[in-house]
Amino acid sequence: MSERALTSALPTNFNQRAFLFYIFILSLVLVSGLGFLLYKGKYLFLGLMLGLPVVLLILTQPKFAVGQYIFFLFISRVVIESIPLTITDISGFLVIGAGTIDFLLNGSDSENPPRLSYNYLFLILALAFSALFAYDYNLAVRAVLRVALLAGVFLSLCRLLRKTGIVYPLKFFFWLCVFNSLAVIITFVMAGGAYRAFGLAVKFFDELSMLTFPLGIALYLWSEKGRGTKYLFGSLLVFGALVATQSRAPLLISAFVTVLVFIFSFIRYSKSKRELPIKDRNPLYPIPGSVIKRAVITMALLATGGVLAVISVPALFEVIQTRFADIFSFSASGAIWKRMLLWNNAFTAFLDHPLVGVGPGNYKVIHTIYPTIHLEFVHFFVRGLNAHNLVLQYLAETGLVGTFPMVLLIFNQFRLSRRCWHLSQEIEELQISAALYAIGICLLLTTFIEADWMWGFAGYTFVFFVALISGNFSESANSH
Repeated sequence: MSERALTSALPTNFNQRAFLFYIFILSLVLVSGLGFLLYKGKYLFLGLMLGLPVVLLILTQPKFAVGQYIFFLFISRVVIESIPLTITDISGFLVIGAGTIDFLLNGSDSENPPRLSYNYLFLILALAFSALFAYDYNLAVRAVLRVALLAGVFLSLCRLLRKTGIVYPLKFFFWLCVFNSLAVIITFVMAGGAYRAFGLAVKFFDELSMLTFPLGIALYLWSEKGRGTKYLFGSLLVFGALVATQSRAPLLISAFVTVLVFIFSFIRYSKSKRELPIKDRNPLYPIPGSVIKRAVITMALLATGGVLAVISVPALFEVIQTRFADIFSFSASGAIWKRMLLWNNAFTAFLDHPLVGVGPGNYKVIHTIYPTIHLEFVHFFVRGLNAHNLVLQYLAETGLVGTFPMVLLIFNQFRLSRRCWHLSQEIEELQISAALYAIGICLLLTTFIEADWMWGFAGYTFVFFVALISGNFSESANSH
């Protein structure tokens, strides 16, 4: 707006000097107040005052709300130990606030709720029913509220994603993981492989990188010609960081899902080549030969990087080799021995309580339900841990009543990601749908192997991707 137009829009009796004077006084008071809080060491109040404008921006701008949520997925820090309240919890509350404000201002912009909403409702009702028979009601109520919170974040994300689109959040997540991967690799190498590196996400980074590697490969395979190299090298950094975590199951699962990405991409390439006449093909549309070429390039670079790492820093290879050899160790500290005890305890609880389980969230105190567990020496190493298997955990805590809706939710998100993949036609749609299809497969597989997608930091990552899958399906269904 020009100065003349601005002047004409103001009242005729507007006193510009008085207005500027009041602005100056207000600014002076604000700066003085901040300085006083800093001098007195009132850092909490100082942070609240400085953070208030940022919070208002997040609550009113969907892109900022989604962006901050993705950012804090990579920072697992507890803010208040007694609750406990994590920084990711706060980020989730901000997303719910932003979604609520958007709903109040704009109302419902869709007649139907987001896909998978009823799955969450079914799951919450089942958990609430199971909680009635829990051994520890406090733990059960907290577990039900935790899933309800995740459901609220899911619904809010679905609403906000209608404003931001799917591409921005997905690729922002990928590049954030690449950036964190670089920090993890540097830390690991500088330590000479003496300890496992996880970055700011602590021990959850292995799950994040497990999901990101096949996601990045899918982005690479379905990128336009000459524009996919950045995704390839970003994915290789993520794979290197995943190796640095020395997490065996996530590494093997990620590699397996990536192979599946190559397979379903090649099948789709071949089908597109047969159905689309040469004269009608988009010159930027990848052909079947390119997926083979890109697969070969990916595997060649992975092999070359591995050989160079072994030659240049052999100690790193020895550490990783020892770590993976421990999988087959049946010693008291071995991975299999610990998991066998956890799985056996979960299965025992399910057999004794097949319908409703011992109560949501009660597996962590299973040693109080079955005191003889203390007789197992290995229990000393696993006390208070989850079952390291989402299905067994739910069978133990909620029985068939809670496990069925949980598995149904997991399966339906996979089904939606698969349908999106088959509905997509343009290369931009195929790229996003391939990435989310890889995520859908990974979430499904890990549910039956080792995952904790229904609680903690993993739960926030799960609802983020499920919201993306749900939103992508809605976009694909509407455009076709």
